[in-house]
Amino acid sequence: MASIPLELPSIDFYYDFLKKTLFYISCERKLYCVHVEQDNLYLPSLVPKDSTVARGFCDTLQVNSVLLDGPENLLCVVGSAENVFVGSTSGTIFQVDKSSGETVSQWGFENKKDDAAVVLKSWNNMLVVGYDSGRVRLWDTRQARKPAYSYRGHEDSVTDITVREPRDTLDLTTVLSSGGEGTVSVFELRKSSSPIVTESVQDEITCLSWIKNDSILVCGTLEGDLMMFEWRLWDQLLDNCKGHPDAIGDMCSVDNDTLLTGSDDGLLRLVSIHPNKMIGVVGLPFELPIEKIALDPISKTLVCSSHDCFITCFDASCLYEKDTSTDNMKDVSHSKGKKRKAAAGQETISSFFEDL
Repeated sequence: MASIPLELPSIDFYYDFLKKTLFYISCERKLYCVHVEQDNLYLPSLVPKDSTVARGFCDTLQVNSVLLDGPENLLCVVGSAENVFVGSTSGTIFQVDKSSGETVSQWGFENKKDDAAVVLKSWNNMLVVGYDSGRVRLWDTRQARKPAYSYRGHEDSVTDITVREPRDTLDLTTVLSSGGEGTVSVFELRKSSSPIVTESVQDEITCLSWIKNDSILVCGTLEGDLMMFEWRLWDQLLDNCKGHPDAIGDMCSVDNDTLLTGSDDGLLRLVSIHPNKMIGVVGLPFELPIEKIALDPISKTLVCSSHDCFITCFDASCLYEKDTSTDNMKDVSHSKGKKRKAAAGQETISSFFEDL
């Protein structure tokens, strides 16, 4: 299994699928990069045909350290085409060149060192930063002396950020963020003087994802429900999909109708949205809660991190195969999933896309 050992859970990572490079924050809160040459890396299938055979790397991964100036503890990382951006406990943002590993610039507020940058989202020449105080700031990375936009988005810490591109002439580029108090803040660039705040879902929102051509925003929650809002209709919930027994750590879209979720019970699940259906569990169960997942639909690579202090890479081609073997999936579930039986409940593992 393709794993990079860490020593502390809940540390963020960013995977550059184009350049096959993984940037992650270690337990010492330092930034490291791993150059993954495709020819030297064996990615195990998310649903292997023979789950009893353990397989791994043929070659050792090259790991390089990127040193950042300042005593701050690093909390989060995200990347653009040429740079990596790292947020810290003091709120300082570091811009690191991907090729050289050198710090290009850093910016923040000198007179305020107590607002930790906890969530980052890169978009074109903009960097969206969510802070522990609930504030959201948008920085232009070409001239980052002060933020282009700044607003109070939440009463609690920002938990996730997503950016929606315009779909028609009526749309504007929109930044959406979730908060620990259970609301989503919607900010339209070049229009809003203050964000629109949705109805509270009465639970902490942990992650955000789009589905149905970006017309439905899905919110993962601490109790395990998937709460949904329809685009532009922020005053009421559209739907609620139940079925996860524990908190949803992260999720991403597989296609226009299907989400892949990672839960605190250590299981990866496929979930159909409208119609709402728990399709099944995929892959071997993680021993500890899943923290973050990233899925590249082009290379069909899945990257996961969990509280077991490892980042794991998979060949996720099986997620895009309509005729996946049911027997193979059952074998995977039973080989290492006995201790997860209670958590998984009576979920039926069936063909991924049947009855969709």
